[in-house]
Amino acid sequence: MPSGETLHFDARDLVSGTHYDPGTSRVSAWPSRNGAVTMAQATASKQPLYQATGFGSSPGVLYDGSDDKLWSAFSGITTQSYSLLVGLKYTAGAANYHQASFGGSASGAAETNSDDYFNGMGMRPIAPNSRVDSFTVYNGPPPSGILYNAATHSVMGAKSAIQALAASWGYDGSNNIVKGSVAGNSVSMTLAIKTSSINATLQSASLGAYSSGVLEGQLTEVRVWGRTLSQIEINRATRVMNGRLA
Repeated sequence: MPSGETLHFDARDLVSGTHYDPGTSRVSAWPSRNGAVTMAQATASKQPLYQATGFGSSPGVLYDGSDDKLWSAFSGITTQSYSLLVGLKYTAGAANYHQASFGGSASGAAETNSDDYFNGMGMRPIAPNSRVDSFTVYNGPPPSGILYNAATHSVMGAKSAIQALAASWGYDGSNNIVKGSVAGNSVSMTLAIKTSSINATLQSASLGAYSSGVLEGQLTEVRVWGRTLSQIEINRATRVMNGRLA
């Protein structure tokens, strides 16, 4: 894996009685492996569920696609360039539009501020032109900040299958440029976006949600870098993660 990630969340670190309730499986806190950052949720009805064998022998955290969210005030990313890697699996038959895995805001440290500057990403079960295999990233308030790439099913896999996804954002002086990767395969974006600047300090971040979109499925690992990764680096990262979870 590329070194120097700013955030690293791994479901294998979650401890019964500390991070999730052993009776209800509700996750109230998910700490990062590096730094004093813990994504949390005090409202029980909005807490996702711990799944001990969500990814074979590895655990996962199940989001309901409605209002589940773990979040934290955070100010550790101040650059225009950053990268995101996630290991996830959508619920079979999921119909949620966004399928976001990570969100962030430069509009203040509040749970509701996850809709601008920083990103959500994933694959849409329901996508433009009825595609079920679109790789989607979000930068800036939807819908103007949406990119999607309709790739083949052979690259994306089934929507209920385990997926390792990565994206890396950079700035070329006029556009925010995005590189994508799914399970070791490059995904070329269809256009460069310039609807919002990402040259701002992250003030809050969330796992499993971006703006009003909530993941309908499971997360097992999320890594965030405060720099741009190369296409080779993100392909290698998704290949390694997919291999661990397969």
